[in-house]
Amino acid sequence: MPRYAGWMMIAAAAATSGGVAAAEPVTVTCAVGTTLVHQPAGDQSDPWLLIYGDLDGCMKGTMLDGEAVFSKGGAVIGRGRFKEGKRVGHWERRFESGGVASEIEYVNGVAEGVFRELVRGGGPSETGAYRAGVKVGVWTYYLGGEPTNRIDYNKLHAAAVTCEPGTAAHVERLPGAGGTEGQWCAKPNGDKHGAFGTWNAVEDQLEISEHYRDGKRID
Repeated sequence: MPRYAGWMMIAAAAATSGGVAAAEPVTVTCAVGTTLVHQPAGDQSDPWLLIYGDLDGCMKGTMLDGEAVFSKGGAVIGRGRFKEGKRVGHWERRFESGGVASEIEYVNGVAEGVFRELVRGGGPSETGAYRAGVKVGVWTYYLGGEPTNRIDYNKLHAAAVTCEPGTAAHVERLPGAGGTEGQWCAKPNGDKHGAFGTWNAVEDQLEISEHYRDGKRID
């Protein structure tokens, strides 16, 4: 892992024109007792903000501790802070051309509080809240600035599938399904094992449609 001397690194980012906000340059300031480090893109992904890019951050011993910036092509695409290796405080993802794309708060490495995702131009795409890393309450999904789907996660959790010992329930938005939520049981290695259901918002109930064993569908 390359290390850089000094307390600050600034990489110039090309400004955009035509009324689009200029990309924010990479700027990291580390406290005394920490060292500025650079990690190439690959392992620095964020499960809530979907940040994928180079990481410049402050290292204390073997753990990240302090300001951290994710970048791509010299422009900031994410920013936050670490405390003893865990994400804390306000974290945000940014568009490469500038402007906030999504943001969330962390407490001791876990998502907590209001989450929002925006489209270019600042309109809403998705809003909701986390408690201890789990979606709670009503989440709203938008298209063209207008709400198109609302899901009550409190009802989802109450209706969660029943899992066998050694497996755990998962609740997740299904990609390309217009906000439909899936619930299933999985082993620690991620293999689906047991029932798989989807939440029917119209009927306000969980519908079991598939069953798995050791990652393979059996019905």
